Amino acid sequence: MGTVIEMDAPQREAKDEGVVVRYRGVTYQLPAELPADVFAPFLADELDLVGVMKAILGARADAEVAGEDMLQVLLARPNLPRGLVDAIRAGLEALFTANGDASQWQAFLDSKPSIPAYGRLIQGLVKEYGVSLGEAFASLGLSESGGATSKPTLPAGTKSTPAASGGTRRTKSS
Repeated sequence: MGTVIEMDAPQREAKDEGVVVRYRGVTYQLPAELPADVFAPFLADELDLVGVMKAILGARADAEVAGEDMLQVLLARPNLPRGLVDAIRAGLEALFTANGDASQWQAFLDSKPSIPAYGRLIQGLVKEYGVSLGEAFASLGLSESGGATSKPTLPAGTKSTPAASGGTRRTKSS
């Protein structure tokens, strides 16, 4: 037998109980590992989130001009806000139903979560699963770059130490 890639052992070592979410007195059981299907809605051709990210990241360094560039990107895609909301909901649905129980997603929706509640949920999920959308796109090979490699801003032998809390920092002009 050739090389064996053992994928079950790390999964068994993951939290067997999964991730628990409590909201408005109801407990939801999410999988221990983040299913790849969660990111599928963000990669839909109709949403073109990768194209949006490329366009925004390609905006110029001048803050005023970059703001105008980003506004043009958003105006060119009038369905983006709704598409993004739909993608977030579809991704969360894939997560809430990954264990085969669609009723807990419906129960969550029936609780009528607010926008801040969705924000807290996503923030908690990012912390618990240890992945962000940007990292997910990078891991899917979608973070291509045609630009030059960045260079350090400080010479190799220079150390920068932050001033103590409440202290002042000396600059060349002071």
